[in-house]
Amino acid sequence: MFSSDLFSSVKGPGIIGLLLALVVLVGFGTLSKLALNEEVSGSGKSLGAKIRDADQTIASSIARIEAHESRLATIPALKKTSSDLLEAETRKNFQGMRIAKITTEIKGLQADLARVRDELADYKNQYRALVRNEAADTKIDELKTLSGDVYKEVNVRKVTAVGIEIRHRDGHKRIGFEVLPEEMQDYYQFDKDQMLAELEREAEVRSIHDTAVAVSDMAVQQKTADQRGKYEETADQKKNVKISAKESRLITITQEIQQLHAQLLSAESAARSARAAGRIHLSKAGPINNRITSKRAEYSRVQSEIATLKASL
Repeated sequence: MFSSDLFSSVKGPGIIGLLLALVVLVGFGTLSKLALNEEVSGSGKSLGAKIRDADQTIASSIARIEAHESRLATIPALKKTSSDLLEAETRKNFQGMRIAKITTEIKGLQADLARVRDELADYKNQYRALVRNEAADTKIDELKTLSGDVYKEVNVRKVTAVGIEIRHRDGHKRIGFEVLPEEMQDYYQFDKDQMLAELEREAEVRSIHDTAVAVSDMAVQQKTADQRGKYEETADQKKNVKISAKESRLITITQEIQQLHAQLLSAESAARSARAAGRIHLSKAGPINNRITSKRAEYSRVQSEIATLKASL
């Protein structure tokens, strides 16, 4: 208990130094007495040599005392640093427990939020299905869109994620949600993400259909005849059918040009091989290039016809 108090006290290092000095002085006196005794008894060293040895011993002891005093002087600071570190470690552990608790609570709240969002999404989808199914055969005297188009004597045939399909005084039309009046958007619960997903799905269906079916003028005309039997088409609808047919023709021409390019590459490769072998070879590149030029001219002509039809709508 005394030793611990001595080290922790401010006066402790000085007291210890004083005690060590007294020990050195006592030791010096003892050495001096021994030196005198040995001088008297006829030892080999002189008194001066022994005093010098004693001085060296004293100097070494003083240096050791000073070193110990320096170390003792740092003890209070080291004890304070140790106490601060212990307190910081305690705070760190406490904060770690708080963080772990808060993290658990956040995860629980996130799970609750996800569940509520899912429930809200389900409710909205049920509401959409209800109001959109009930919209069939709704009659509107006049429908004005945000883009400024006006439709008279409107009969709503169907409401989808993209918009509404209507029959009006001048024909048929699908009007996208983005141009419908805001009150209709709100009532039918327009959702842009659902609209984009449906448009993407429709594009995929069209792409699969166009790839799987070889569209020709005859097939388009047959389709037009079938549609004419079901609906009374307007002049604009007829033009749209012609545009669709010509756009299908553009796809066919593009495929034919790609095939001709492949044939051209094959012909040029065969010609090079024949020339390398020293054989006479009648190149087919010329006729193929002529056909490519003809197809390109037809492509430009059909494009021009489509532009003319669209301009007349």
